[in-house]
Amino acid sequence: MIEGWNPVLQSLLGTFFTWGLTAAGAALVFIFSHGQKQILDGSLGFAAGVMLAASYWSLLAPAIEMAESSGTYGAFSFLPVGVGFTLGATFVYLADLLLPSLIPGDKLKPALEIGLISCGFRAPWCAHS
Repeated sequence: MIEGWNPVLQSLLGTFFTWGLTAAGAALVFIFSHGQKQILDGSLGFAAGVMLAASYWSLLAPAIEMAESSGTYGAFSFLPVGVGFTLGATFVYLADLLLPSLIPGDKLKPALEIGLISCGFRAPWCAHS
């Protein structure tokens, strides 16, 4: 906090600062829109890494600390967090498989299948044309 500044004004400045950085990052699409696929892929990878780090440091690490401080699980205090993380990942995976099939008449492929195809992997359950 900045001493002597109104908290509402500080919140407004913080909001504008994060909005400005988000807008600047999104504006890179206009600069690198043609022929710079590697730069955009690198930016996407960087963003994924930032989100992964944010999810760990903001969600998983505090949850593990809470489980450790409760004393209920002892040496296995990571277990409830691990189970929750695994259930969440399973839900996202199943939603990825199920949701494209709910669109009538559309031939969308699940994101996992598209990613595997683009890497050259041919799975027996994937219908390739």
